[in-house]
Amino acid sequence: AGGGGGGGGEEEEEDAERDAPAEEWCSLVDGGDVWDDPALPSRERVSELWGWDRRRHRRRPDGRTVASSASEALVQALGLTVRRGDVATLRPLDWTVRRGERWLVAGGNGAGKSTLSRLLAERAGASPRVGEHGGHLSISIGNDAEGGGIGWLSTELHMRMRDSELTAGEVLLGAPSTSPATVPGAVGDEVCQWLGIVDPSFSKNDGGSQPLLSRPFASLSQGQQKLLLVASALSRRPSLLILDEPCQGLDVVGRRRVLGLVQRICESTDMALIYVTHHLEELLPAVMNVLHLADGEAIYKGELGGYDPDEVAKLAEETMANETERAMGEER
Repeated sequence: AGGGGGGGGEEEEEDAERDAPAEEWCSLVDGGDVWDDPALPSRERVSELWGWDRRRHRRRPDGRTVASSASEALVQALGLTVRRGDVATLRPLDWTVRRGERWLVAGGNGAGKSTLSRLLAERAGASPRVGEHGGHLSISIGNDAEGGGIGWLSTELHMRMRDSELTAGEVLLGAPSTSPATVPGAVGDEVCQWLGIVDPSFSKNDGGSQPLLSRPFASLSQGQQKLLLVASALSRRPSLLILDEPCQGLDVVGRRRVLGLVQRICESTDMALIYVTHHLEELLPAVMNVLHLADGEAIYKGELGGYDPDEVAKLAEETMANETERAMGEER
């Protein structure tokens, strides 16, 4: 299985690739071949697997079917705050994510990005409580056996799962699920093939399952584990996908596969995306909106076209300096 490396003697090579400076692999993204990789599934196949035509029409409680609106709010935050003791990790945030929107959530370490990601996942039942929070947060996403709901991946989830005694196949098909429905085996296998995790030439007609999926999850390399968790989130064919630093721990090939596949899904469906990272070189062409956090505060929220990372970085420094000065004043 490519993209994540194997074990034993391959670990040093995997570590070298994984730790390569971003400039050495983001140029591959700039070149465009990531988005047009022939190994990616066709747009038609992705749309079919997601059931996009079917899911563009939703069933109301009274049994009537109505068309889903492109302006439908999936996530709505009003004055949302999170505190851990006396520390505010997320300051009052007003934010709406609509169906089909793709957001980059940016900011440095400690900015509040992962707090927001975990809070959304908490509401979906996939993350422990992140702290005392106030304000309003609503998530309006249905799910069923044929997809929907929220797909979530974060480094926190990976660390929680890395020593799991479950098999890789059990993790793929529902263990870290954010929805009651588990993943159909055929869907999971196909997504794993797209990410290069399993051998596409393997035939189930001979009985059994893919050899890698039969192994304990804890026995996989770090890269294989991360790719499998990406596959698990995607295999739910979610209405909203939340990816928090999904490329962390992946080698060049794995990063290309993840970025290329997520972009292809965005091109082919109305799935909403929240992509959390401080690596701006991972920016997907599908992303059109940015939420930039600094010290828990939204210092930019709007269209990508109006986003200047350098200007926002200056604002972030000012925000953190003002907060430090305020905290020192309180101590006096």
